[in-house]
Amino acid sequence: MRLDPKYFNIFIGSLGIFAIVLIGYFTISYFMGQQVEFKERIGDGEEVRQTEFDVFYTGEVVTIEDYQGRPVVLDFWATWSGRSQQAHKVLSEFKRQYPDLVVLSALVKDDETSLQMYEEDYDYDFTYVKGTDVYQDFLVPGVPTYVIFDRQGEVLDVVVGFRDDETFNRLSEYLTAHEE
Repeated sequence: MRLDPKYFNIFIGSLGIFAIVLIGYFTISYFMGQQVEFKERIGDGEEVRQTEFDVFYTGEVVTIEDYQGRPVVLDFWATWSGRSQQAHKVLSEFKRQYPDLVVLSALVKDDETSLQMYEEDYDYDFTYVKGTDVYQDFLVPGVPTYVIFDRQGEVLDVVVGFRDDETFNRLSEYLTAHEE
């Protein structure tokens, strides 16, 4: 069977479009599967609550459990991630509105020098911790990713990615309903 040359470009173009659709479908499917698996790994949050994080600059070690009685956002992020930077602006506003909120910013695949430069540009009231090992241990699907805990230390929400201010709707509803 021979392809008529006048149909060759149409055939190749159709194959290209089909390949793009397949790649897009499997990429989205894989990413969604990773999110679901991550949420299952987090479960009730017990293991994450007990995980130790090294605080930058001080050498202090903290856990989520150390902040019992306060809502906590565990923020896996990187200085090179534009979405992380956008989310930090929103989280900073939450922190200003609700001073008892703890933002535990787990820096991933970055170094202390990058963090220092980031802090020079942005003066956020977050606790910056080393997060690469925890990120890898829990197979976090990407940055930014957030595990949000209520005052009792229960997982309130798990969010992968940052789209807009509505990303933190559950946190906002919780903080508004439980103002002290």
